[in-house]
Amino acid sequence: MDLVGPIFNIASRLWDCTAKRAVYIRELPENLNSIRTAMEDLKNVYEDVKENVDREEKLQKKRTHAVDGWIQSVEAMQKEVNDLLAKGDEEIQKKCLGACCPKNCRASYKIGRECT
Repeated sequence: MDLVGPIFNIASRLWDCTAKRAVYIRELPENLNSIRTAMEDLKNVYEDVKENVDREEKLQKKRTHAVDGWIQSVEAMQKEVNDLLAKGDEEIQKKCLGACCPKNCRASYKIGRECT
């Protein structure tokens, strides 16, 4: 009976450690959808800014370095986010056991961490 306490303590600590990391895997679809929504919002703002910049450049005005830097960073971010979404969607499609368990937990964990 003296072994039950330490074994329970070890099991409890292992569960706590694992549960924190399992959240990345379990919430991957929701996190990907949140990123998709945020990216759509950013894309709409980007297109509005780009239209305004193009219109002003036709009137012989120059864009500021801040605007140019923002546009470049959004374009780079779009590529990065699209790659992340593609990898995430691919991992979700690879699930087994009736779509309950990822085939590659490590890959799902890494993508889940990137999403947060």
